[in-house]
Amino acid sequence: MLRKSAVQSSRILAEELQRRRVARGAPPVAIVLSREHRFRRLMRAVMNEVGFEVHTDEEHAGAVQRVARFKPDLVVLDINLAHEHLDWAILEGLREHPGTSNVPVVVCSAASWLLEQRELQLQRECIAAWTEPYSLADLVAAVQYALATSAATDTGLRPPRMA
Repeated sequence: MLRKSAVQSSRILAEELQRRRVARGAPPVAIVLSREHRFRRLMRAVMNEVGFEVHTDEEHAGAVQRVARFKPDLVVLDINLAHEHLDWAILEGLREHPGTSNVPVVVCSAASWLLEQRELQLQRECIAAWTEPYSLADLVAAVQYALATSAATDTGLRPPRMA
């Protein structure tokens, strides 16, 4: 996770979301992909509070194509232990699809070791991770990192490094 104060992270995130809101003419859009109803409900509440219009999707078949149609500002992908191979395939599909390859992604998992196993891949692909114990400050930092990485990549700048 990024090492910044929660207040500073929230302020920076608010500025980036406002920039995206102005550019889009509407609130920035986040799509939450998760098989877990409670996780989708939690993420909808939190991401709405942060300033996103949130769409959730529990059906992973065809998820990449649906994400491409929505053209979101952010994807939150829940990596579920029971279906991890399918969830990682979605991430791979998002990175390979021309309509989603530059969409910032935050991967989440209650099984932190699943993300630790792929830490180098996530860093190399500038994908933020959010693991248990879940905290709002860590989520804000992960979203900020994902959006900043996307903005840096879009402008040709070097993306920020996770600490």
